[in-house]
Amino acid sequence: MCRTLHDDELDSIVNNVLTGNNASFDWLTRHGRCSALMVALKESPDRILTEQWTDSVTKSFISYLTADKVPIVLSGIRGVGFYLKHQIITKGPICQQLVQILSKLMNHNSNEVKQLVAQVGSFLAHAVPEGLPDVVVKPLIPMLVNGTKEKNTVVKANSEFALVAILQMRSARDEMQQKCLKLLDVGAREALVDVIAKVLRKVANQPETKEEELDDTLLT
Repeated sequence: MCRTLHDDELDSIVNNVLTGNNASFDWLTRHGRCSALMVALKESPDRILTEQWTDSVTKSFISYLTADKVPIVLSGIRGVGFYLKHQIITKGPICQQLVQILSKLMNHNSNEVKQLVAQVGSFLAHAVPEGLPDVVVKPLIPMLVNGTKEKNTVVKANSEFALVAILQMRSARDEMQQKCLKLLDVGAREALVDVIAKVLRKVANQPETKEEELDDTLLT
């Protein structure tokens, strides 16, 4: 719908609905607004992530990612996936705080949240074949390495898949691996080297799994 709206109509919807995020709203309302923002960013990111609205969209997502209701957090993660995809491809500004909050959600109590963060990592890696920017990979990779040590097998597997995709380990070249290793602090670098040797090379030699649809509002 955002694609076809006149500017004044879109202005009203973005300001009053898509970024009209108030912590005092009931959680179902916040979840609905977050889902609507996610779909808008999937379908018409160029009309939403403008100089006029990018800051308010970013602030909305920070609020959603730090919400106490898991469904809101999950919708926020999906929305941030589409947000980051657009900003990376168009070389737009990326909020470092937002990426850090997203990455730290690998420490969330919910395995659903951890799994989805890893899936967003895979989604972005496949969407940006030239490689993800430093501002994304530096905070995300150490958290995904931690994810490979999770007891939950789904979280563990998705963390491995994400790292293989981000490091481009199914490619014959290792430029992305070397770039990422240089970015990391000593401890994080050693942990990544260890997981590459013990786990990721085996995963990279296996057939690639089908990427799951990030938009959970689609009816199948």
